[in-house]
Amino acid sequence: MPDEPVLKAKLILNASGKPKIVHSGEHDHYSIELFVDNVPKAVSLVQYTLHPSYYDPVRDNRGAQPKFAEEITSYGDFKVRAKLEGSDGPALVRGALSDMLKEYHASTETLTPDIAAAIEKIAEN
Repeated sequence: MPDEPVLKAKLILNASGKPKIVHSGEHDHYSIELFVDNVPKAVSLVQYTLHPSYYDPVRDNRGAQPKFAEEITSYGDFKVRAKLEGSDGPALVRGALSDMLKEYHASTETLTPDIAAAIEKIAEN
């Protein structure tokens, strides 16, 4: 039996291995990649739903197998939802951005002090 789809997030790092920051307004925004692990082959669309404050909070990602990656920027924490659409019917995966970032970086052993500080900033906002 195949593994279930899992929504994940990782900080995008610059050439020196530190979180990539976009300076905008009063908050620093971190570049983040959202993606889904274990996407079934029958899936043809992943629809990401972000916080309503985004200019484009619902994003359709078609044909980007195997992980349907979507790049965003964020300064704060929110719940992310990904709806997988395909011939097997829809599936829904979700998670809190800061929790997904912590889990990803801890599991890949990339949780450096700079990354931990960035995740903490996101979790506080």
